[in-house]
Parts: sequence; C-alpha cells; structure tokens
Amino acid sequence: MFNLSFMDKRITKYDCDHRSIASAVNTMTMQRSIQVFCLAVMICSLALLAQGEDTGPKYDINVATARELSEIPFIDSKLAESIVAYRDKVGGFVMFEELLQVEGFSRDLFFKVKSYLYLDGMSGEDCGC
Repeated sequence: MFNLSFMDKRITKYDCDHRSIASAVNTMTMQRSIQVFCLAVMICSLALLAQGEDTGPKYDINVATARELSEIPFIDSKLAESIVAYRDKVGGFVMFEELLQVEGFSRDLFFKVKSYLYLDGMSGEDCGC
C-alpha cells in the first residue's frame, strides 16, 4: 500500500481552524493593502487635478486677433471673426458677459472657453459667472 509514515502527527480541528484563520487574516491583510494603495492613487490623482491643468495660452479678448481666438477649443474661425467684429463695433469689451452678445456665442460655450481668456488683468475664471 502507501507509506504514510510522514503523517505521524495528527491534524486536529484546532490546527485546521488556526490555518484557516491565518489564511483569512493574510487574505484580509492583502485586501486592505490593495484598498490603501488604491486610495493613495486616488488621492494623488485628485491632488493633481486640484492643481489645475494648463489650458495653454490665454488671450486678452480686447487684443487677440481672430486667428488667435480661433486657436481656442470650441471657437471656429467664423465665431472668432464675429468676436473681433463685435469688439470693434462696441469699442472693446468691458465685461466678460459681453461675449454673450456676440452672435453664435452661447452661455455653455462661454463656460467652456473662459479659462482661455482674460480681460485687462481679469481672467475668465474671475468673472463670477
């Protein structure tokens, strides 16, 4: 038959439970380590987002050319020309909200592009909109 002499020691119920508990504790410890790691990654990601992303160059809406304005995402050349035409017509922008008077410039668009703009020392983010 089989030689089972190496199994002289009897495994008791306590030994089985002890091993099961140790295994469960190791599993929980590993799960906790993974959770802590994921939390650390999320915190670092949020910290990077909180710093803000570089939106690229900012343009003074009273000085920028139509070509420069068309480099801003969501502003095509036609809208950029409309902005410059409106600016020339009224003698320049005094407030950011005046952009909403430009044909084709919606409030939704305003919020998308305001981080690319400034007005005589005031950034689009400072407009209070």
